[in-house]
Amino acid sequence: MSLAGLKENETFIGNDDSVILRKPTTTFVINLVQDGKVLPKGSYVAEVSSFVEGDVTAPPQFKAQQMLTLKGGSAAAGNVRDRNAMQRWVLGEMDFTRRWSDNELRSKLGKFESYTTPNAVNSVVYYFPDADVSLFVDPTRGKVFTSKLGRVP
Repeated sequence: MSLAGLKENETFIGNDDSVILRKPTTTFVINLVQDGKVLPKGSYVAEVSSFVEGDVTAPPQFKAQQMLTLKGGSAAAGNVRDRNAMQRWVLGEMDFTRRWSDNELRSKLGKFESYTTPNAVNSVVYYFPDADVSLFVDPTRGKVFTSKLGRVP
């Protein structure tokens, strides 16, 4: 089950459980938790495939899809997609030798709060709530030197 409209280069949002069907009719429950969090509200595509037992390399005997709407998630799917994209940018594309720039980082990651913490010696932490990521900046050099997902205490 994956979020409808998810592109190949986007972080997967959904669940890919396997269920063994031993009868023509089987009832099962879809797990709505991914990485310890309830999946976000939105439309999902549930896909079912049947393979010959013991040979997952064989082509599926049948394949079916069904659209589902999850209404009880804690966040909107669009917000989760945006957060994932911002985190991907920080973790994969941000150059940690770059000089700190309020405007550039605010345009990429949204508003931030800055603070010092004993857990981040000789640095200022900038937390971006929309991206749920913390950047550590060396104030003497004015450069970002590392990041961490979530808010650093």
